[in-house]
Order: sequence, then C-alpha cells, then structure tokens
Amino acid sequence: MTALSTRPGKLVLGDPVPWFSARTLGNAHVDLHVDAGRWVVVMFLGSLAALAASGELTELLSLVPFFEEARAVFYGILSEPPADLSTFLSFDNPAMNFVTDY
Repeated sequence: MTALSTRPGKLVLGDPVPWFSARTLGNAHVDLHVDAGRWVVVMFLGSLAALAASGELTELLSLVPFFEEARAVFYGILSEPPADLSTFLSFDNPAMNFVTDY
C-alpha cells in the first residue's frame, strides 16, 4: 500500500495503531494496542448535536454487522455526552465502543 502523505506524524490507512488508552461510555477501559492484528476504525465524531456527526453515525450503525471482535473493531470518539446514553450503551460490545473525550 502506498502512503497518502509523507508528512511526519500523519497516520494513513494501514499504519499500525498508536498506543491509546481511554474510557468508554460504559466506563470500561480501552487500550488500542491490545487490538493488534485486527482492523481498527477510529472515528472522531465530536458532538452528536452537529448534523454532520449525527448523519455519519446513522450510516455507521448500518455497518454494525461488519465489526467482529476477531477481525475489526470500532471506536467512536465523542466530545460530549450523547443525549440518549442508553442507545449508545446498547451498542457497547468488544467490537464496537464509544470513547469519552470530554
């Protein structure tokens, strides 16, 4: 795979996941380096009050069946708590997590 950029510090598709630790909405602890050997999707959603983030999330949720703990995992980074926390907690599983970064 050819890198899309040679700028230092920029991540491109296929790069190893940098070490990263955080808490999920369900208060679990996430360490991205533990996901080695799998595809890792990290989406910075920001505030779900923003129309763009809400639309992207709707599209993403249609892809839930593609995320399996053994092959591909997803982390959605939220900059503020969602209005309906219970909906997000219902998607919380080893393959799909929402991370708090308030």
